[in-house]
Amino acid sequence: MIDQKKLIGFLQKAHTLEDLAKEFGVSVAVAKRNLKRVVDNHELFSLYDSDGSLFYRYCAMPEKLEIKPRVWQCVLSQDERIPYQVINFPDNDWERITIIPLYDVQWGSDGHDEKKFDEYIRFIEKTENAFAFGGGDTLQNALINSPGGSIYDQKMRPRLQVPTLIQKLAPIAHKMLWALTGNHEARSEKVADFNPLYFVCRELGIPYFDQPAYTDINWHGHTFRFFSQHGTSGAGTPGGRVNAAMKPVIFTEFTHFYTMGHVNDVFANPNIRVCRERIYEEKHGKKTLKEIRLVEKPQYIVIAPSFETYHGTYAARAAMTPFATGDVSCRLNADGSYEVTE
Repeated sequence: MIDQKKLIGFLQKAHTLEDLAKEFGVSVAVAKRNLKRVVDNHELFSLYDSDGSLFYRYCAMPEKLEIKPRVWQCVLSQDERIPYQVINFPDNDWERITIIPLYDVQWGSDGHDEKKFDEYIRFIEKTENAFAFGGGDTLQNALINSPGGSIYDQKMRPRLQVPTLIQKLAPIAHKMLWALTGNHEARSEKVADFNPLYFVCRELGIPYFDQPAYTDINWHGHTFRFFSQHGTSGAGTPGGRVNAAMKPVIFTEFTHFYTMGHVNDVFANPNIRVCRERIYEEKHGKKTLKEIRLVEKPQYIVIAPSFETYHGTYAARAAMTPFATGDVSCRLNADGSYEVTE
């Protein structure tokens, strides 16, 4: 038998059976028997030259993405225009679920902090109870009409950002609960009705939304609600950014976590709401009202940090405030409590 790796290496260029036999010191018949149609993700390709001689070559087959199975289930609204999903987690023995918002990754940008992004991906991949969602501007996607000459501040052109991001996110695709588009992805929609993030999500099986998303997460009999938006604010002060993140509080029901990015800042703080609560008990097989009360419940306003560095980027050239650094995550506890960690 001919060593398969050596055989594939030799047949990276086309050769005849006679060449193969001579290279490995075997007969032509033995050489032919060693040629398998598919081996080690390579497919055998045969072709005749102009003289009628038959040549063989091993060609690498396209890599197949390996997406691990989810431990969670989700259902989306039947109306595609309604950005609502419900996620069910199994009632396992975890003490908590940690959900990490991934905002403003800007994959492909010269300023993208790949070291930091890789650390996040490794943590999410290796930590059993850690999950994430994409908050928009996941791709740099700078076009000719993008502001600040950012088309020239890219490590790779937009058409390469999509397949490379797919490969980057594949190890955690089964842990990405949803993804939102941002203004960077929308650049393509303005000129070609094309959103690159849609195709990333379709390839990886990630629920995709083209607008702010409403998400309910059910776990251990508790429902945790998220409202996630990319953000549109150009506010230059912390107060203005927080006000922008809090705007949806006006028109939404009680929601545990409001998340936003876009402003290259990091912030997490509770907004206390006074809520009505009714306590029931079972008596003689009937559910009866035991108590009514008012309780104070926190709604967390979260601004997630970006994965952009500062010096040498458009932000530094425009004398914008340096980007905030830090981490933020949303914690759902098995007892129904919840908090944000920075």
